[in-house]
Amino acid sequence: MKPLRIVGAVALLAAIVGIAILDKLCWLTLGLLVGLVCYLAVWRNVAKALRAALPILVFALSLAGMQLIFGMPVTNLAGKAVVSFFFITAAVRIYPWADLIAHVPPASSFFTLACYLLFVRHFFFIFTSEAVRLLQARSLCITKPYGRGSFRSLVAALAALFERSLLRAERFYAAQLLRGFAE
Repeated sequence: MKPLRIVGAVALLAAIVGIAILDKLCWLTLGLLVGLVCYLAVWRNVAKALRAALPILVFALSLAGMQLIFGMPVTNLAGKAVVSFFFITAAVRIYPWADLIAHVPPASSFFTLACYLLFVRHFFFIFTSEAVRLLQARSLCITKPYGRGSFRSLVAALAALFERSLLRAERFYAAQLLRGFAE
């Protein structure tokens, strides 16, 4: 099962490269449809998947809108960004990350890269969980989410998030330094 997941992730990443090289609208449209299906399949929850895709969709629409407003020709860049998001997210979610370090020998030049990718993945999930907890706490504390002072509380919450993340990263680095890994 794990080799199929690895092959699937590599195939999704190769599909992105193919769509980027073949700069045709028909391939981009096909990539959008296939990418959306793959993206929704790995999430298993359509509401959460669409909520997670909202920032890239807003970015793509604003990019195309700015091209229209300023009289520039509308390019495929916005579509390519959305297709890349769908395929990369699906590839990252199906790849067996826990087995990555087991298959790379410590003497290999890829060992450091594999360790780095696992650390980045670890801190991404920590950062995400901290952000969710912090914004939930903020939403329970404020009475009006769009009133006077709400922006200030959001800024304070995000500042606290970055401060906590930096402290956690510093503790992690100190622990690695003590064990001899961070030299």
